Formats: sequence, C-alpha cells, structure tokens
Amino acid sequence: MTRNHLSVRIASCLTTVALCSALLGCETANKVIWNAQSKSPDGAWLALAHTENVDGPGINAQWTMVEMKQNLNTTQPVMILNFDEDEGAVKDLKMNWVTSSHLDVTYRGNAPVTFQAIKAFSKDITVEHLP
Repeated sequence: MTRNHLSVRIASCLTTVALCSALLGCETANKVIWNAQSKSPDGAWLALAHTENVDGPGINAQWTMVEMKQNLNTTQPVMILNFDEDEGAVKDLKMNWVTSSHLDVTYRGNAPVTFQAIKAFSKDITVEHLP
C-alpha cells in the first residue's frame, strides 16, 4: 500500500468517526409550551391537555393533545384528542366536565383534529370547534 493510499484511508476513517460523533451528539428536544387540567366533579378523573414542540435533526413539529386518566392512579393517561399544529393553531382550548361521566372540550383555531375519541373509560367525550 502506498503512502498516498494510507493517507486517504486514515482521512476517510477520521471523517467517518467525526460524522458519527456529530450525529450521536444530536438530540431531539421535546418542550411542553402549554398545559392545563380539569378534574371531574366526583374527583375521580382528570382531563389533561398540553401543547408540545419537538425540534431535532430532521424534525420540527408541534401538536396539542388531550388525555384522560384516573386522578389517584399513577398509570399513563390515555389520549382522547390530538391536533396537528403544523398546519394551524389551537387556541382557547377548554375542558369542562358537564357531569362525572361527560367531558366537553371546546377550542378555537384552525389546526386539524388528527385523533378524536368519543368515549373512554365509560365517559362520553364531546368536542366543539368554536368560531
């Protein structure tokens, strides 16, 4: 192997190591920029909402999600509503428990709904887009 070939191989290896190190150093950063919660009248359930922004290599997204869980249970909440804010914005999202078995969610804005549950945990869920 000539000296020139050896130099090319070493440069190639160093470039590969530098590139891999740079890619491993990139992280996706999730940032909650808004959140709210609403407790059911009997105190047994929580409706949780948050807007999350994600930035990282190859991704830049924002969404608003509404979830439901038992108030005293430590299990993960279940998603009941999701908006894709890459195509619009959610404004004035409000969660109101009409009864202990009926959650009403209202919002303004033009973000499309990408997921909507009408019932979870035997609780009715209504969603209204306000002008």
